[in-house]
This record gives sequence, structure tokens and C-alpha cells, in this order.
Amino acid sequence: MSETIETELKLMLTQKQFNQLLSAYTLKKTIRQTNYYFDSKEACLKNANCGLRIRQFKNTGEQTLKVPLPNNTTHSLREITDPLPLTKIQKMLSKNTVTFPGKVGEYLENHFKDESFYQLTQAHTHRYLLNGPKNIELTLDQTDYLDETRDYELEIETDRLKDAKETMEFLKETFNLTSTIPQKNKVARAFDHRSLN
Repeated sequence: MSETIETELKLMLTQKQFNQLLSAYTLKKTIRQTNYYFDSKEACLKNANCGLRIRQFKNTGEQTLKVPLPNNTTHSLREITDPLPLTKIQKMLSKNTVTFPGKVGEYLENHFKDESFYQLTQAHTHRYLLNGPKNIELTLDQTDYLDETRDYELEIETDRLKDAKETMEFLKETFNLTSTIPQKNKVARAFDHRSLN
């Protein structure tokens, strides 16, 4: 189990911008993952600005609950994460309502005691980790949704907020990253793109 304060800067990209960044910096690692997103039928988590997901990798997985910090002005979230073996993930996803174990389960029990949680959507992400300016790690995500929409995103997640902001500004200027794409988080985008209708 881990509990962290996550500070992140994000920017939606066009495919061209994504490819420019991908070719400009050294690739450290690629990750393929499927994110399964959960909420109650009344959207209690969304209404509390929380996000709940199971993230499945090739050989392992994790569950994560993102919770806003009080008086948050720095793009920061409290992130509670528990590791999950693939067999546990498959068992959880096979049920109509999902009960979460570990620290995530404890938080849900303490703050959303009478709620039932359902898997409501999912997304597949191909993630590229790059060595960016000032040794700041850049994350480039190419994500495919259930309605066959694909989008592209740049993320900088670090505890060096000043360097992260300077790096983001440098990238915006250098690569002309003036995005007109609405800046929504991945959970909101997955819910927006959950059906072909």
C-alpha cells in the first residue's frame, strides 16, 4: 500500500504534438495498461471530486483512489494505492458490485459507507516515459476509449513543482503547445467516451 500526495501538470495534445515530443526526448520505458473506473449509480465519487480505478498491467495491477486535498491550489491530490494480483482483479471485475480491499476499501468504508460501487467504464493507455528537460520525467499517454475515440496527453508528475512548471512552459513555447482541447482528467474523459451511441 502507498499513500502519496500527487502533484501533476497535464496538457491535452494533438497527435502531431504527441509525436513531436516523442521524437524529441529519450524514451525510458513504455507501459500498456487498462484502467477500469468505478462509481456509485448516484455518482457519489464524482460529486466529491474523487476518482476510483483499478489499473491492470501485463503481470500485475493496482487499485487507486484519488481524493482532493482541502484548500488545494497546487494541482495536488491525495492518492491511495494498493497492489492487486491479476487473479484478484479478474475476480473483482466479474462481480456486479465491487468491494475494494486494503486501504482503498478502508477509506471508502469510512467516507462512503452505504454506497455500492460498479465498474462503469474503462480505457486502454499506451504510456511513454521520457527523460525531459531538467531531468524531469515526461509522461505521454495515448488512450483509447470504449467509443473508439483516441486522445493524447502530456503529464508531468513530480515533487519539484517549480521545475515542473518551468518545464511545462518551456515545452509549450518550444513545441507551440497551444491546445484548444478541453482539459479534463482521464476519469472524466473515460466517462464521456463510454459508449458508441
